[in-house]
Amino acid sequence: MTRLVCFYLAILNMVDGTITYIGLKLNFIDEGNPAMSLLYEHNSAYFLL
Repeated sequence: MTRLVCFYLAILNMVDGTITYIGLKLNFIDEGNPAMSLLYEHNSAYFLL
C-alpha cells in the first residue's frame, strides 16, 4: 500500500512540474517559489530536474 501511495505521489509531482514548466514557458503563470524561480531563470532545463 505504501509503495502505491509513493508511486501516485511521484506521478502527481511529475505532472505538476510539467504543467508548471509549460505555463512558465508560455508566460501564462509566474513561479511563486523564489528558489524555483531563480533556478528557472538561470536555466529552464534545471527546473524539471
